[in-house]
Amino acid sequence: MIVTIDGPAGAGKSTVARLVAEMLGISYLDSGAIYRTLTLACLERKVDIENEEEVLEVLESINLEFKEENRKGRKFFACYLNGRDVSEEIRTSEVSEAVSVVAKHKKVREKMLYYQHKFAHEHDVVCDGRDMGSFVFKDAEFKFFLTAHPSVRAERRYRELIEKGIKTTLEEVKENIIFRDTTDSNRDASPLVAAPDAIWIDTTELKPEEVAETIVSFVRKGMK
Repeated sequence: MIVTIDGPAGAGKSTVARLVAEMLGISYLDSGAIYRTLTLACLERKVDIENEEEVLEVLESINLEFKEENRKGRKFFACYLNGRDVSEEIRTSEVSEAVSVVAKHKKVREKMLYYQHKFAHEHDVVCDGRDMGSFVFKDAEFKFFLTAHPSVRAERRYRELIEKGIKTTLEEVKENIIFRDTTDSNRDASPLVAAPDAIWIDTTELKPEEVAETIVSFVRKGMK
């Protein structure tokens, strides 16, 4: 079973997807973390991330692994770059600012499908991203699209980063949200767009638990 949750940055996708996976007892596939891991590798190599060929060269020369591990008594989507656990490193503001640029390249997105499909082949999954339902998993059984007011999305993202100990400012997060919205929506390869059969949920005034419960309700009804 595959459940996709798409939407713009800060709409609450990752938090909600983790809750839904936990409530349904299935795995969480963090597609954004997959692209962040590649982005980290590109930044460490100091390549021009606007240049698709240079990004592809990095992708071809590294070893990426994505595993479901048990950490602190909970399932955890772990990211490894050449055998090194980078699950925390990929959450820095530097990576956040660059990931949309890396992810906009068509050939890169095509090659990154391998890692997403591999994980989903091995598990029942809930996955979140920008194009999970519209491109990566077109045949997913359940598709959702989350949205929220930009200022609310920035506040959420800012609190999330601060809680993780990542130094940033609300203004920086707001600028990053606007930049990512523009980049993700206008890219040629799999732009941010809701799948035609996705269920829309406005999360502006909803708690993550409320959104997750709504999604789980739809899924359980559909499974009967």
